[in-house]
Amino acid sequence: MIKVTINHKEIELENPINVAEAVKRYGLGRNMAVWINGKSVLYKDYENHMLADGDNVRIIRISGGG
Repeated sequence: MIKVTINHKEIELENPINVAEAVKRYGLGRNMAVWINGKSVLYKDYENHMLADGDNVRIIRISGGG
């Protein structure tokens, strides 16, 4: 079991998951940006980047406007 913080909420995961799965479970739909421990994660790396015990994950929705 690992503990991670996603958007200021501590979550216990039975098994490690990748960023893509975290976004699917806890994200806000499409057009998101993800930071783990203060570093941005590129969309192309979502499948390969596994969350680790103690990670602080921030998922935010990006919106545009004018």
